[in-house]
Amino acid sequence: SCPLDKLDIICKFQQTYHQPKPLNNHRVYTEPYSYIILHKPTQSELTEHTAAWPRAVHHVKKRGKHSICQVCCQDGKLSRVIFSKGKTDPALYKGVRKMHLGDLLPVEVVSPDTSNREE
Repeated sequence: SCPLDKLDIICKFQQTYHQPKPLNNHRVYTEPYSYIILHKPTQSELTEHTAAWPRAVHHVKKRGKHSICQVCCQDGKLSRVIFSKGKTDPALYKGVRKMHLGDLLPVEVVSPDTSNREE
């Protein structure tokens, strides 16, 4: 199940466009779009690499030298991932900053294990 169902949030984004040349009146239009899942593919239908990749569910927050991305993981949980410029591969860091809503993030999100912590 989708974790956003419980929050009453719809996965949506906007796309801006210009009209084709014959009708062009130099106006920019914005249309809203949303995702509708018609068929959920089985594990065998997905490629081995992208099956575990999380998907961006909110716009990436770009800060000075880090980016914050909220993603939906394979287990259906939402996670917030922070990519810092100094500690992240440069190609991945640039890719994260250019991500759009709904894009797959080519990483495996591992939540911190709190069961082994000493008190």
